[in-house]
Amino acid sequence: MLDFPTISPVSEERMRIRRIAANDFKQLQSIDLTLPRVGRFLVQGRNEAGKSTLFEALYYGLFGKGLVGRSGEDYIGYGREKARVEVWIETTEALFKI
Repeated sequence: MLDFPTISPVSEERMRIRRIAANDFKQLQSIDLTLPRVGRFLVQGRNEAGKSTLFEALYYGLFGKGLVGRSGEDYIGYGREKARVEVWIETTEALFKI
C-alpha cells in the first residue's frame, strides 16, 4: 500500500492582480483595467487588437522585463518617448502598486 504525504490546506492569504494600467506600451496607447475581486474574466478581441500585448505589459510590470529578450526601448510605442506600466496587487493586508 502506498503512503501519500499529508497535504496541508491552502492558506487563505492570497495575492490578486486588481488593476493594470499601461500608457504607450507597444501599441497600447492608454489602458486602465480594474479586475474583479473574485471570479474570472475574459480578454477577447480581433487579431492585432492588443490582447497579447496586455499580458506582456502585465509581465513587464511584474518582472521589469519582457517575455522575449528585447531591450526596454522595444516596448515604447512608435513615436513615443517613454512607456509606463502599473500593476496593483492586493493581499489580505494591503494594496501594492508596482
